[in-house]
Formats: sequence, C-alpha cells, structure tokens
Amino acid sequence: MNLRESIDQALKMREELKAKGLSPADLAFSFEAVVREVWPFTREWKYLCNACGDYGLEMHECPGDATCGRHKPHLAHEYGSPCWCSAGARFREKQKPTPEDFTAAGKAPRKQPTRFGH
Repeated sequence: MNLRESIDQALKMREELKAKGLSPADLAFSFEAVVREVWPFTREWKYLCNACGDYGLEMHECPGDATCGRHKPHLAHEYGSPCWCSAGARFREKQKPTPEDFTAAGKAPRKQPTRFGH
C-alpha cells in the first residue's frame, strides 16, 4: 500500500468514526496517529541553534516588572529577543547608512529638494 492509499484509508476511517459520534478531539487524535504510522520517516530533525529552536527569537518571561524593557505598568507576558545565530538576523535592527558610508563608497548622499523645481 502506498502513501496516498494509506491517507485515503485513514480519511475513510475518520468519516466512519465521525458517523459513530466520536468527538472532534478524538477524531483528530486518531487521524494523526494513523498518518504518523504510515508516513515515511526520512531523517531526524536536528536544530542548528538550540537557543531559539531555529526560529531566530529567544523567548523570555516577563513577570510584569521592567524585565522586558517596558517601564509602564503591565501584566506578565512572554517576549522575544533576536538570537545570536543567523536566523536571528531578520529580527535585529538594521543600521541606516550615515553620510560617512556614502563618502567611503565614493558616492554622495541624495539631497532632498527644498523647493519645487530646485
């Protein structure tokens, strides 16, 4: 039996169990169990960064004090900070170019016109 046939059979079994009155949570659990059993296991997942789980954000808990950097009164919550790994690069603030950057590259920064036509 190939994968497609196994999934089709699992869907048929789900419909039969649904007709018998199984709860949605039990239907989901049984369907997931069948799919996991027949799905081909190709390789084990290995995280490149254990600090953020390869998402790029390290998650922290704030009990409601200024741990997160907010100084106004607030409730407990979770917050994230950019991870040191390459996945965290998308969450880090990008530095805006300074006039010195343009000079070093041999270019002049564009000036905004102050009046129409000039």
